[in-house]
Amino acid sequence: MKPVLTKSEARRQAKTARNSLSDLEVSVHSRCIFDKLRSLHEYRDCSMILAYADCNREIATTDFIQTCLKDGKRVALPRVTAAGCMDFYEIHGTSELITGSFGILEPAGNQLFLPEPHSSVLMILPGVAFDHFCHRVGYGGGYYDRYLKDKSWIFTIAVCHEVQLMEEIITEEHDISPDLLITENRTLYKNTCI
Repeated sequence: MKPVLTKSEARRQAKTARNSLSDLEVSVHSRCIFDKLRSLHEYRDCSMILAYADCNREIATTDFIQTCLKDGKRVALPRVTAAGCMDFYEIHGTSELITGSFGILEPAGNQLFLPEPHSSVLMILPGVAFDHFCHRVGYGGGYYDRYLKDKSWIFTIAVCHEVQLMEEIITEEHDISPDLLITENRTLYKNTCI
């Protein structure tokens, strides 16, 4: 049986594994994952996608964002607004992104998206490491945990390479788990993860 990992151990292992992936592997995994995601009723039924701009060999989002827009979805990406805070700003194409905090692409515009309770919003979550119980470990800043704290009605789907999936990670009470986790090999639902 594999040991239970701390968040820092999981981050270290997942980053090493993810950094070993080739450009081709990242591209193939990303296409496979987003093909699965687009087949879900949660995607078909939503009107707004809260996505992210990928970096550091994360699941690539550029083509997915363009596809969402072609599918008639509204799309918003995060922008860090203050120490420990982020908000989502609507975009109409990836050309509207500029290098922002931490060297990550962020929306240049000021069209702030304020989600209304129970609206049809789908969030695509990045992360460093995940486990079979749908626990998520990010980069350690807590941005997504704070943003989602009082927005449990937003359906969240985490996407990652299979090599980022660990057996079990020790998490804390404030850590947000996605409703669904998709890798190139499997789909795990939070309430049925084993």
